[in-house]
Amino acid sequence: MNILLLRLYIWFSELFSNKKNYYTVRYSKLESNSFLTILEHDYQWSKLAKTFIKTHNTCVLCTTLKNLEVHHKKPWQLFPDLRYNEKNLITLCRECHFRFGHCLNWKNYNDKIEELSSVIKYYLIKK
Repeated sequence: MNILLLRLYIWFSELFSNKKNYYTVRYSKLESNSFLTILEHDYQWSKLAKTFIKTHNTCVLCTTLKNLEVHHKKPWQLFPDLRYNEKNLITLCRECHFRFGHCLNWKNYNDKIEELSSVIKYYLIKK
């Protein structure tokens, strides 16, 4: 068990040393920067997020039921075509969203969040 924890620690340290900051990359703009377009996208997102949380009602990392948020596996600023794609979404609690989804900085993103959730699920099942 200690070897597994050591491997997880090494994997996390490698993960955090390779942070990606999508604000440093020039990201795609919406079709139009008009106020109405932005409101429309916000409405679509809030509607999708509510229905997604209803069907995926636990944090995939810590299995809590409280303070759930929807996280984009690939940021929609870099991948605008995946913004409303449910395959690009994952449910995280607020703490895991910040800690693992954004590597302790809201400007970063973790492109290995799916692998991380698989490792943690495996570890929880073995326990």
